[in-house]
Amino acid sequence: MGTTRQKILEASLRLFARDGFEAVSTSAIAAELGMTKSALYKHFPDKRAIFDSLVDEMLEQHRAAMMAAGVAPRPGESAARAYAATSPEDMATLGEALFAHWTTDESAVAFRRMLSLERYRDERAACVYDEFFAGGQLAYHEAMFSEMIDIGAFRAGDAKQMALDFWAPIYLLMQAVDGGMKAKEATKRVRAHVLAFAERYVRSSNG
Repeated sequence: MGTTRQKILEASLRLFARDGFEAVSTSAIAAELGMTKSALYKHFPDKRAIFDSLVDEMLEQHRAAMMAAGVAPRPGESAARAYAATSPEDMATLGEALFAHWTTDESAVAFRRMLSLERYRDERAACVYDEFFAGGQLAYHEAMFSEMIDIGAFRAGDAKQMALDFWAPIYLLMQAVDGGMKAKEATKRVRAHVLAFAERYVRSSNG
């Protein structure tokens, strides 16, 4: 069993993901947990503090998931060389693991949905959503692919376009899962996409 603080965060995430931050009151959160508002306030001064703590916690969980999957937290030459030594099959497995995290892990799915709702109303939610799923991913992969080109692991080309070619189908498949596509089927397509991307851009030992 988790701590009271953790239970508050988990219940709040469920409610925020379902109804949106603005629509959920501290009274609703307390009622969800069968506690009084005064008991809730012993752990968080207000609803905003709950939201900010959720974002902080999920950021840490996401970074831990990246590390566990073997994804470099930052692009750079050392990360590029590590990826260059990784087979396309292993890279596809890595992609599957991260995609499964965002589409099948209950907390990660709820967090992604909460950000989707709140990014139009809340600046921090918008920034985190962008970092995880939009401009941040494009910038990360552009920098990584640029390094891969520089060290000779990728064929010469436009790293910015490569980043778009890589990330857009993965993002679209996340949206498809939200629309009802089976996560298992989408994950298979992610694997096929990563393998096709590697075939197009990875420079073989024969050139």
